[in-house]
Amino acid sequence: RVLAVAKKSQEEMVTELPTELMCQGLIGISDVLRPSTRGSIRTLREAGVRVVLITGDHPETAVVVAHDAGMTLLDDGVVLGTDLDKMSDNELKERVIGISIYARVEPQHKLRIIQAWRARGEVVAMVGDGVNDAAAMKAADIGVSVGSGTDVAKETSDMVLLNNDLSSITAAVYEGRVIFDNMRKVIVYLVADSFSEVILISGTILLGLPLPILAVQILWINLVTDGLPYLALTMERAEPDVMQRPPRRRDTPVVNTEMKVLIFLIGVLTDIGLLALYLFLHAKGVQTDHLRTIIFTALAVDSLLYVFAVRSLRRSLFRMNPFTNRWLVGAVLIGLLTQVAVVYVPWLQDLFRTIGLSASDWGLVGLLAVVKLIAIEVGKEGYLLIKKRTHVA
Repeated sequence: RVLAVAKKSQEEMVTELPTELMCQGLIGISDVLRPSTRGSIRTLREAGVRVVLITGDHPETAVVVAHDAGMTLLDDGVVLGTDLDKMSDNELKERVIGISIYARVEPQHKLRIIQAWRARGEVVAMVGDGVNDAAAMKAADIGVSVGSGTDVAKETSDMVLLNNDLSSITAAVYEGRVIFDNMRKVIVYLVADSFSEVILISGTILLGLPLPILAVQILWINLVTDGLPYLALTMERAEPDVMQRPPRRRDTPVVNTEMKVLIFLIGVLTDIGLLALYLFLHAKGVQTDHLRTIIFTALAVDSLLYVFAVRSLRRSLFRMNPFTNRWLVGAVLIGLLTQVAVVYVPWLQDLFRTIGLSASDWGLVGLLAVVKLIAIEVGKEGYLLIKKRTHVA
């Protein structure tokens, strides 16, 4: 903004707008960008989030602000509101991807820009502070108002930036991606565990053998043994590349290919190992309650170990420190202690129909669990390697 200061000497009382003033100078008023703005926009760009400047100010002012914020002009340069009036909705939809700065726009222009982006299937956030931004914020997937904005803008928006800082949006994108990643890990863990139990029981029924595990034992594993680990997965730290990935499309399923592959690997490898162990011990004539206790404990220990394989759907456990999530380590230790209690505490033995296991039994269970964990990680590493080579090709 530029203000001109002028004066005129006059003895009479001023009753109308004075003329023939003498200019004393010009005052420039600039709303300086926050120091964090440039870094926030760079981080959003790396995360695949497109930032577009829409303003009612002069084009040169818009270009200066965009330059200070680290934005660059695209092929179409600065587009004015009058230019938008000459475009049809279809033309704007095609050209909107090549425009990063709009100037001298009015409320209806902002609305059309939002609608054009959404027509391309993009997820759009609109940040505004005034009454003239309300319609565009309402039309966007998420409307964001700054804390210093008008009441109308705040009431229309879905989120209010109380600190008026763009870095809050960057932090929201970051936290949202971490939460979504961890939600997927919990789904993989729970589904893989259930998948393993179903196939194990179905296999023994088809072979005409006694059930390898009882219903009360399955409930114990699902509710107690697995309860703390899946809660601990929600505390998993962000993946190193969480802000270098492109945004998910609107139609992206929650359960993706990586999850299906990992669920299949865990389920199949766990079932093959446990079923082979069951058949081996059954052939040796191991007493039924003893055999069920071994399978029950092996299934519990398996689920407590392969939770570490679920910590990342994009990296092998071989390439990360398995103990950085202290909540998860603590949950696994508690799960192991509760499983030991079920095996050795007398009244729990009566409730779950278990008997005490020998050191050799525990060694067999532990060895099988470690071998399966390694096999799962080898399979996951192979899948990720094939996927990487296919993507490069």
